[in-house]
Amino acid sequence: FLQKVEQSLKPMCDSWSLGTIVYSLVCRRPPAVTEAQAQSKKWTFTLAIDDVDPEAKSLIEGLLEANPEKRLTASRVLRHEWIRRRWRPPPGATKVFEKIEEFCRSPLAKRLFGRFLARFLDAGHFLQIAESFYALDNQGTGTINLKELQLAARKAGHPQESAEVVFHWLAEAHNVTDISLSRLAETLAEEVIDGRALRHAFESLDDDGSEQVTPQELYDELVALDSKITIEDVVK
Repeated sequence: FLQKVEQSLKPMCDSWSLGTIVYSLVCRRPPAVTEAQAQSKKWTFTLAIDDVDPEAKSLIEGLLEANPEKRLTASRVLRHEWIRRRWRPPPGATKVFEKIEEFCRSPLAKRLFGRFLARFLDAGHFLQIAESFYALDNQGTGTINLKELQLAARKAGHPQESAEVVFHWLAEAHNVTDISLSRLAETLAEEVIDGRALRHAFESLDDDGSEQVTPQELYDELVALDSKITIEDVVK
């Protein structure tokens, strides 16, 4: 309903949709049951709200804010107290860290190839990677910082320098202070990519239609990602 009203504000419509889900779970009924009610954006809490924490009420109010410019964004929702207090990272941080460290220590050509493959990942692939990503996201912020990497390195029995290697490749080299899911995806792209997506990646490299990818064709693609790579790096 709301997309008809706010067509130019899709992210804010997504926030409203999330708010209706949270409201329905907490209040045991949707905030609006007709299109007219949804378009008016008028709603009230049921008595069920008294059974949950005050922070839940604050979250719902922020998501179901009538003014889209004041409505909570996805990043602010992740940092909301009601979400943060309940966040528990899934298990497996040690194994995940070891995988991404191995990737970040691999030759430049392999790292850039992972970055190239990440372009062809779909929502299903990212869903697989998300489980690994959130194993490292101890604070539940939707990003991974250096301290979280250092914690994972310590649990894995690796030196702190290991965390710095990972952080440099995935964050510092891009002038950012945190690692996003899309950035981490390049470290696990080869592991999760399926035959269909791999075929699309191959076809994008096969410029002459020979059904073979030459070192030069691969180099031409990778050098656009990092000018430091040489044709010799690709041939190795």
